[in-house]
Amino acid sequence: MFFIHQHISQFKTSMLVHALLKAMAVLYQYHPKFRNYLLTKDGWMNFSIGIKTKNDSLAHTISFHDGKVKVFFGIHKKPTAILEFHDEETVEQMLTLTPNEVLNLVLKNKLIVHGNLATMNKFNYLLSVLLENKHKKITQKKYAQEIQSIQKECSQKDSDGKIKLQSRKLKLLQSK
Repeated sequence: MFFIHQHISQFKTSMLVHALLKAMAVLYQYHPKFRNYLLTKDGWMNFSIGIKTKNDSLAHTISFHDGKVKVFFGIHKKPTAILEFHDEETVEQMLTLTPNEVLNLVLKNKLIVHGNLATMNKFNYLLSVLLENKHKKITQKKYAQEIQSIQKECSQKDSDGKIKLQSRKLKLLQSK
């Protein structure tokens, strides 16, 4: 029973990733606001990214070539870079991370980049353009939690010291 549940979960994740890559392809190919990100002073960005898991339960490729964006099942025609995720959970986790946190996955060996690291950064940037509002909300939420944590920590540690510091404000230094 566990084996069947695991395959269903892997299939759902694979279909989710494929659908999101398709949506990304449509937006970058047909929406002028996003399409302009693919055009540089030297011409169109041309690269492809393979996305897979270690156990190959998930494998997709997105290709950006001369302003056209295509998505394929499987790793297609030697991509510029392959993002190999440790497991499906890590793939799902990437969707909730800001661009700088994605690099933490690399540092923690949950994401291995085969090929050109700069290509991963390009893809990460294009993904962040689409998810800009979501990333802002995530960042604001984490910032609010951090402030709350600091305030809680400071209020618990040294209430006596806080009173002493407040009393210092009342005593001004004077010269003779």
